Amino acid sequence: MRGLQDGSGGGWGAKRGAGLGLRLAACACFILAGCASTPLRMKVHGAPLQGHPRVALLPLENLSVRPEAGLLVTRVVFAQLVRTGTCDVVESGEVDAALQDLRIINSGSLSNDQLQGIAGKLKVDLVLLGSLLEYGTTHATGGDIPSVGVALKLLDSRTGKVVWAAMDVRSGDDQETVFGWGRRREIEQLTAELTASLLEDFPALAEGGASGTAGGGRK
Repeated sequence: MRGLQDGSGGGWGAKRGAGLGLRLAACACFILAGCASTPLRMKVHGAPLQGHPRVALLPLENLSVRPEAGLLVTRVVFAQLVRTGTCDVVESGEVDAALQDLRIINSGSLSNDQLQGIAGKLKVDLVLLGSLLEYGTTHATGGDIPSVGVALKLLDSRTGKVVWAAMDVRSGDDQETVFGWGRRREIEQLTAELTASLLEDFPALAEGGASGTAGGGRK
């Protein structure tokens, strides 16, 4: 133990101290590397999903380099939205027909007239829309990894007000720990995890307590 106490380079204590330092460093790397990204969210007031409202999910605006990715990720968001059990989600075919009738091409952003047109045709209380920011692969040590980014916002169809919004960008190594554990190599898995994380506070939006930021019920 003397080597550890007096800081000398020899002795069992010094070796033990060095070993402990290496283990602590490894643990720190494990913890830091294992932290997934946290979605950016706006502060929510009230409970916009109170009373199981009717919601229309519009096709995501595709800003990625893959033409087919917008529809694919929209379907994943649809499934995750239904899974929350917080609202009555309009069937995708009805939404597509309404957009065609109203000649709305870019559903990533709407004018107030377009929003009112959609609300009138689909009889919805809220409209969920957004953009696919990124969908592809990036180069990393150990091989290519998937990368996905999505931004969503929920609009009150009566006022046009944004009542909730969130954005997240993830890559396959966000949850990677030592020795590559936790690395995501399938973009489908990463997309499912990201969209589930974006919508995870929807049950709280029905009760007025989303992520500790929402207030009381709708006035």
